[in-house]
Amino acid sequence: MDPKFERIMKQKNSENGVRNAAELKPELKTAYLESMNPVVDLLVERFKRMKLKGILCLSRKNLKSFSRMQDFIKIHGRSTQYSFQLKKCTDDSNCSYCQINPVRMDKETFQSLSFLPCPVPDEDQQNHYQTFDQVYGNKVDDSHRPSRNSSGCFPDELKEQDRQHRDIFKTQKARNVVKCMKCLKPRLVFCNSKLGPSQEEILNQMNLDYICGDGTPEDSGLFMRRCITCSSDIEVSYYSVGLRTYLPPICIYCGSDDQLLDVIDKNKMAFASSRIGAQEAIIKPCDLCEDDEDVNWFCKDCFQNLCDRCKKMHLKIPNCRNHEVVSILEGIAITKEAVTNLCQDHNVPFSFFCRTCDQNICSKCLSKKHKKHDFIDIHEFQSELHKELDTILNEKETEKEQMTKNLVTWSEFETRCEKTLRENYTNIDKRVKAITSAATEEGEKLKKYLQSKEEGQMTESKESKEKIEARKDAYNAEIQAIKQNIPLQTTSTLNQFVKTSVSRLQSLKPLSLPMPRSTMFTIGSIKKDQIRDMIGRDGDQRDASGPSKDKTKKRGKNVLEKLQIMRSHKLDVKYRCLSMCVSPDGSIWIGGVGNVYKMSSDCSTVLHQIPAMSYGMSCQYISCLQSGDAVVSYGGLSYIDRFTSDGRRVDFADLSPNINSYIAVSDDDKVAIAVGKDIFTTTSVVLLSKEGKRLNKIEMDANIANFCFDNDGNYVISDKKHQCLTTIDRKGTVLKKMEMKESNPERMACDRYGNILGIMGQNVFLMNYEMKVQQSFTVDCDYINDICIDKDNHLFILVDGYKVIVAKYLE
Repeated sequence: MDPKFERIMKQKNSENGVRNAAELKPELKTAYLESMNPVVDLLVERFKRMKLKGILCLSRKNLKSFSRMQDFIKIHGRSTQYSFQLKKCTDDSNCSYCQINPVRMDKETFQSLSFLPCPVPDEDQQNHYQTFDQVYGNKVDDSHRPSRNSSGCFPDELKEQDRQHRDIFKTQKARNVVKCMKCLKPRLVFCNSKLGPSQEEILNQMNLDYICGDGTPEDSGLFMRRCITCSSDIEVSYYSVGLRTYLPPICIYCGSDDQLLDVIDKNKMAFASSRIGAQEAIIKPCDLCEDDEDVNWFCKDCFQNLCDRCKKMHLKIPNCRNHEVVSILEGIAITKEAVTNLCQDHNVPFSFFCRTCDQNICSKCLSKKHKKHDFIDIHEFQSELHKELDTILNEKETEKEQMTKNLVTWSEFETRCEKTLRENYTNIDKRVKAITSAATEEGEKLKKYLQSKEEGQMTESKESKEKIEARKDAYNAEIQAIKQNIPLQTTSTLNQFVKTSVSRLQSLKPLSLPMPRSTMFTIGSIKKDQIRDMIGRDGDQRDASGPSKDKTKKRGKNVLEKLQIMRSHKLDVKYRCLSMCVSPDGSIWIGGVGNVYKMSSDCSTVLHQIPAMSYGMSCQYISCLQSGDAVVSYGGLSYIDRFTSDGRRVDFADLSPNINSYIAVSDDDKVAIAVGKDIFTTTSVVLLSKEGKRLNKIEMDANIANFCFDNDGNYVISDKKHQCLTTIDRKGTVLKKMEMKESNPERMACDRYGNILGIMGQNVFLMNYEMKVQQSFTVDCDYINDICIDKDNHLFILVDGYKVIVAKYLE
């Protein structure tokens, strides 16, 4: 700041003086703001960096800042006072969630569904609501719910009742409260005198079913306000009423005792209250004369409120001369702590605890009802409870610390997932652009090629037609000349003429022209016979007659021309299944969304349903050990779990920071996992022991689409990067390689004869040990999820997520 402005600021002792100086010299305000900017920026930066360390904020205010969740609820949800409903979008929407998880019921039935409506008054019939059929399908609006009625909407009869009882609805005559079973707000109960046992019993019954606005039984002597609803505020008298039990401070609007401001000093509050008021409640009447005036004392031995006159009389009684009488403020605090320790039958403190009846008892109760029961001194019982409570608290503290650690771990995992997701989105966009560009370029090349081929054939066809027309004209001319020169002489002359004409016609040799060929072909779904052309064979030559037949000698049994379906089973599971394997004992392990199922060999019975590591997590890949246990890879995570044959889930391995995908188990019980830096790039294979110990890792110049073990324990890897199938040993040495013409198989398995089976879409293809295609089979389904082979060489096929087909493919 300029020195002259510094001198002005030093002369001012208040902000008001600075403002007055700034009005006389406007440049002072500008200079002051410029000098404060660095300080303001520093404070703003510091406050932005302030946050709770390792604690997730899940309050309503925080959740409102999650734009994606709010958009999801806005599109799919309807919220009212008593309900919250969610419903998927229609198929025509652009909702990413509903595209990933589409509606599974019939489309027409789903379109007819709507959110459940709220009550709507019937204008034709007073005090009635419209029927369900009338309001179903309309906009959800709960503005007509009964609890939302304002005070002006009450019947005149209820208003008249409250006016008649207004002399009773006074602070001094409030005796107790009853809680509404819907809104849980306490509502005051008024009475002209102290409540008797019968009235206390009536209040206990009312606490079970009371709703704001209900009345009290006739001739009970109890009164409550009728013109209130669940949306009404707490009655003001609640905050100055002394009752039999202590009333905690609550919010006047919602009735909750959570998150209230700190209460000011109780002595100051008592001093500021009325002459008979104290803290949050007034004092109940004197227990001896039942008078409301001058109740200023409390007997600690008798637990009674006393007025000034009764205090003098109380201390004159011989048995009460040594009683300790304190001020009413101290008595309220004592009552708050000790009221729950009084025997309701004899109004004396509890001395024992009866184990037989499981209740506190006093000395009089012990002598009358509990003589032969198992009882203990109440202080000893409290000590036992304290010890038990300390043990439970220590356990909960340990659980709390573990939960805090888990929250931190999941927060870090969520951060990694978000980072990976952003990178994956970027990679997907790049790949989509590259694929689109490549497809457009290839399409243009194909169009030009087809156009050139058709133009060549059109030219060839035109030339052939011209030659045929010329030869036709020559034939016609010769025939015409023969007809005109037929001799009419003798038979010998005619015979000579015929021989000459035949020789002339024979001299016109027929044209040798090629037949036209069509260059058009169908670009659509892949047929069974096109699988061989897509995959290719080493050294095969193909022509227009179709794919050539492989004459290579097969290993093992002969291959059938088509699958021989033995049986099929529909799985009795709730969510879609993704993977499958067969254990040595013949049972079937199936991995699905959120669960892993162990099923009987005929898939008719679920032996075990075991939850996955987290709710909704997909068990993408599964394989079996020789012991019958299954190992599961979740796909996109670094964790591998082991599911035992007796139905338990145990941690198997953590391959952090790598992301795992495909999994396979060899005959010698070694577990191989394909891993990479993200779910789209899988470049390595990690080999583990059956206990989960890492044995070795092979880095590859490849992008692994899938893999399996062959009969020799080598890896058979489907490489998307180089578009080929490669066989390597466990040291990474390449043994065999076969190029793929179009695409790579999605899942693979090896049978006991060394044949490799793979799936692409709706087709299963079989290759022999030399990696040459032997046969391909089409399965009648929408999609094949996984395949596996049992010890009897039966092929198990998981289709459409809910069905298992068992088939033979060898003779």
